[in-house]
Amino acid sequence: MTAIEIRHLQFARRRRPAVLHDVSLALAEGEILCLLGANGAGKSSLLSCVLGIESGWQGQVTIAGRDARSLSRREMARRVAYVPQDSRTAFSFSVEQSVMMGRTPHMAIGSSPGTADHRAVERALASVGIEGLRDRAFTEISGGEQQLVLLARALAQDSPIILLDEPTASLDLGNQGRVLRIVRNLADMGRTVLMASHLPEHAFLLGGRVAMIKAGAIVACGEPTAICTEALLSDLYGAPVRVLAGTDPTRGPIAACIPGI
Repeated sequence: MTAIEIRHLQFARRRRPAVLHDVSLALAEGEILCLLGANGAGKSSLLSCVLGIESGWQGQVTIAGRDARSLSRREMARRVAYVPQDSRTAFSFSVEQSVMMGRTPHMAIGSSPGTADHRAVERALASVGIEGLRDRAFTEISGGEQQLVLLARALAQDSPIILLDEPTASLDLGNQGRVLRIVRNLADMGRTVLMASHLPEHAFLLGGRVAMIKAGAIVACGEPTAICTEALLSDLYGAPVRVLAGTDPTRGPIAACIPGI
């Protein structure tokens, strides 16, 4: 079954040039699609349109066969979890409280978290490895730790589709690997993942498909070995890119993509 289908999506903010041009993509259940593009290419805008954060777009977006425009915020949250690039807040919620917010779509309005909600939060904290931060204020931990909290919140939400916007941007190599393993495991369990990234290596490591977006339009889509070439990546980023590729006997194709100087 198709989890997300985007047809001829076009989007422009009021009195500004178009951000997205005739974007069409489809993701099957349990699939990972890595969205690559330079800064300002339209990656975050595309995710925001799918989620309904941005309005005024033209075209069609369906979530598990339902028109995205017909879904209430609560219905959307039950179907799609979102990990933004950052989350600025002036309120000193604890890490545990922040992760518990992911359970909101599953709780009756005005009710307190139940046993199932607390168990979901415990699993999410453990999966991301931040149990030791549970009592810390979200505003007092590092940017990388905040990003792990946002991922834990999405896991606690327990939605079948997850959208991630540069989820490893603030993370060290160890935590980048942890996040990518979680993403891969989610797909293995049948979750659908649409992830924006600056790093083509992620596509090789995750084993999904790649879509390249440039100036608001999809310019290539397919398997990483076919799409993440030096020529296409250099054109995508407007600078020379070298691809050092190989094959791991147990993990399949691997690659490192580095800027040419």
